[in-house]
Amino acid sequence: LGIPYGVVATAPSMDGYASTGAAMIWEGMKITYSAKVPYAILADTKVLANSPIEMIKAGYGDIIGKYSALNDWKLSSLLTGEYICDFIYDLTYDCILKVRSLAKGLLTQDEESVKALMEALVLVGIAMAFAGSSRPASGSEHHYSHYFEIVGILDGTEYFPHGIDVAYSTIETCKIREAVINATPKKFNF
Repeated sequence: LGIPYGVVATAPSMDGYASTGAAMIWEGMKITYSAKVPYAILADTKVLANSPIEMIKAGYGDIIGKYSALNDWKLSSLLTGEYICDFIYDLTYDCILKVRSLAKGLLTQDEESVKALMEALVLVGIAMAFAGSSRPASGSEHHYSHYFEIVGILDGTEYFPHGIDVAYSTIETCKIREAVINATPKKFNF
């Protein structure tokens, strides 16, 4: 509707806070609607650090999933000539590297580690807005994740939080990529 809005974050669980896509369950199906970037994002680090540990793990997993998303973006560029913005790519990759080193602090719900995770999640959301798509943050790992979530919704069964699904799916998509690379004739130089 074009109405300015703000977000109050209560858990560092995903990168959608600053995204132009609003993912939600609507009439029993997971749907992403186009949205504008929020006017403000408020996040109290004490609240974030005291959020359920599964939500913190989900945020970590969502960031780690960017390895897969960035690989898919590069692969698409090689195969189809899709444009890659180096600034957006590097911004996202820097977020991965920063968050990867936070694992121990996140498991103890260290406030500074959680703050850094939240900053990375917001930056990746901004990167998606810059790109005009979810490309820097979502690839084949998110396709897997959305499949598991939709099956859970349709079957009425419990499923993992989004970012935890993304982390598991990142491992599986990495295995697929490695198999493709190993089966590819060397003349393609992936």
